[in-house]
Amino acid sequence: MNPTGHANKQEFVEETHVLPFVGYANRIWRRLSQTSEADLASPMGRPDKMAYDVERLLTSFQVLSTMSEKARTFAEQRCFEFESENVLMR
Repeated sequence: MNPTGHANKQEFVEETHVLPFVGYANRIWRRLSQTSEADLASPMGRPDKMAYDVERLLTSFQVLSTMSEKARTFAEQRCFEFESENVLMR
């Protein structure tokens, strides 16, 4: 059993349905990655660094599970229902 309470990576992925993304660190992606803390931003034009980031997610269950949980939280805080409630309360 791992820290998330899931027996293995497959069980975790099937249950959470939210996975972190890997993208090139252009202005928009870099900001999203920093804000969400749920995505990896690889340097522009460096496919070797992108491959390394993908490998980190595939080989480290702890990195994958931590970033997936952050991705889920980030997404839940920005869903239509949550955003519309906040707009109405202003």
